[in-house]
Order: sequence, then C-alpha cells, then structure tokens
Amino acid sequence: MGQTSTVSQTSEDILSQAVHSLAKSAGLQVSIEASKSKPRARREAVVGVEDGKARWRFRVEVKARLNGHTLGAAIAALSDIKREKAPAALVATHINPVQADKLRNLEIEFFDTAGNAFLHRKGLHVFITGRRPQASKALGRPARAFNQTGSRLVFALLCQPGLETKSYRDIAKEAGISLGAVNWIMNDLKSLGHLSDLGARGRRISNRKELLKRWVSAYPEQLRPKLILGRYRTERPANWWQKAELPSEAFWGGEVAAQLGTRYLKPQTVTIYAESNLPRLQAQYGLRRDPKGEIELLRKFWKFDEWDGKHLHTAPQLLTYADLFSHCSTPTVFPPTEQRMTSILALWSKAGTNSLTFETL
Repeated sequence: MGQTSTVSQTSEDILSQAVHSLAKSAGLQVSIEASKSKPRARREAVVGVEDGKARWRFRVEVKARLNGHTLGAAIAALSDIKREKAPAALVATHINPVQADKLRNLEIEFFDTAGNAFLHRKGLHVFITGRRPQASKALGRPARAFNQTGSRLVFALLCQPGLETKSYRDIAKEAGISLGAVNWIMNDLKSLGHLSDLGARGRRISNRKELLKRWVSAYPEQLRPKLILGRYRTERPANWWQKAELPSEAFWGGEVAAQLGTRYLKPQTVTIYAESNLPRLQAQYGLRRDPKGEIELLRKFWKFDEWDGKHLHTAPQLLTYADLFSHCSTPTVFPPTEQRMTSILALWSKAGTNSLTFETL
C-alpha cells in the first residue's frame, strides 16, 4: 500500500491559499475535498479542479517550504501515490522556476500559493511559473553563511572537524576565501546558533546536523551554479566513465561517486569536479557541449590536503550527498528520500572509500 497523502492544520492554510491562487491564475474552478476516514485517522487531502463540464481530482502532498531535502521527500511521496494509479500534485508555499522545471521534467504536477502551477491531464494543460509570493519576506532569505562565499567556509567546517578552533587566517586558507569574509561568516554562524564561542577554550560547532542540512539545502542554488564549467554529451556507452582515468586535479562526484562507494545505483548523470575544463579528457572520450548533456563538469573548490596527492578519486562525501539531492534523480533510479540518501552514505562510510566521516549522519 502506498503512502497516504495527509495535511496538518498549518498545511491546510497553505493548501487553502494555493487553491485560491490556482483558481485565479489559471481561470479554473478549484475546491478542497476531504475523503471519509476512520476515527482518529488523519484526513486525506483531495483537490477538485473543474473547467466547464470537465473535472479532475488530485491527491496532494503539502510542503510548507521546498529545499533539497523536502523536495526529494515530496517527489518520493508523490511517486508512491502515482504507483496507485491516482493523480497526485505537490502543493507548496512557493515553487521557484528552477524547481518548477525540475518537477515538470519529472512529470510531477504542482501548484503553489503564488499561482505557479503545472497540471498535465487529458484535457487539462497548465504551466505557470515565475510568479512570486506576495509575502516573500516571510519565506526567509538564505543567511550570508549560506551564500556563495559562506557555503565554501561552512563546507570546510563540516568536512574538517576542529577547523573552527583555528585562526581566521588558517580558516580562510582552508576554505579558499578572503580573510575579511571569514569574520562576518563566523559572526553569522554565531547568530544562527551554529557556532559557540567558549572563550579560552576556543570555538565549537553547534547543532552540527542542522548545519549540515542547511548547507545541503542551500548548495544547489547558492554555490553549485557558480561552479559549473559546462555540460557535455558523448556517443560512448553510458558506462564510459568506468574505464576513464581522471587527471590528478579531477574527482568524480554525484551519482558516479556514490556508485564507486556503494555499488548501489546506476548513474544517469556523470559529475566531475576539476580545476580546469579537462581538454584532454574531452578529446579522448569525444565530449561535446550540450546544455542538456548527461555529463557535467564543475570547478573543484575545496583545498583539503587529503585530495592534493590524488590519494582519493572521489569528491568529499558531503558534496556527493548534496549532488544527489541536487539532481533529484527520477524514481526509476532510486526514490530521492533523506532516508535513502543517508543509507547510501552509511554504506559508503563502511566501504572506507573516503577518509572523511560524518557521525551526525
């Protein structure tokens, strides 16, 4: 039996506003229904959509705010519903254009409180994106600690336990950012409750697991887009990378890195982190630029000693974890739930592929 779609009191408010916005932006009649349930059972949310005499019903999954974790979990929940042959839709406070395109490519229908929507049924075709919520400030903006520069520092702190106790000059060197930026990022982490100043005993990372989750959520939108050197395709077989030897400054990331560590999934996207665009590799394997290609080349941004001597062939575990959520791979590969991703890293840790481990996972 698949997962039942439910709503809480807070979600009901979001759903009510989203239904109103959908009706207004798409010019449809939209209403909330509730199926009969047994005593003590939570109500299942069902939305009815009408256009003239035509009518459609959707079971909905409501998410107050979408990020790398919640989007993956929502896609998994909706996939369970769809396996029951029931129309399903994601409802959220706001779905930005990047998320909208990702959901549309995965054929996941949605609508939000701003009036954005994707509904694709026989006789029903709606795709609206780019609308911003009226109360955009209520959604919150990423803290400076999670912008492009801050993400580099937080990544270094998470990957190297104890780095927070070193001098700001050493931290700047390890993170690959300016000394001046370290001060305001560290102050930001303090105000967010992720860094404690113990006086003579130095500094300590607080709420480490929550910090990790916030970094993973911010990475796809704040830092990752700035690292992309290009996307490519090749006429070689899909497993071409298995025989490829990367140069010393390049490392496998994403699904390939997870596969090398766990043998758990079949990569659909090949991710490489490097210090250049690897012209020799491009020539050797016939890589051709393609904005929709299955091969992505990103600039390596970490400065850790473990990777300087090419003792490791894959990117840090945390980066692979973030890449997998960023890709939001289709359910035919694996349901992109937090539980599944955590189990992948747990297996990888046991395999001893990487020297860095994260106890909080």
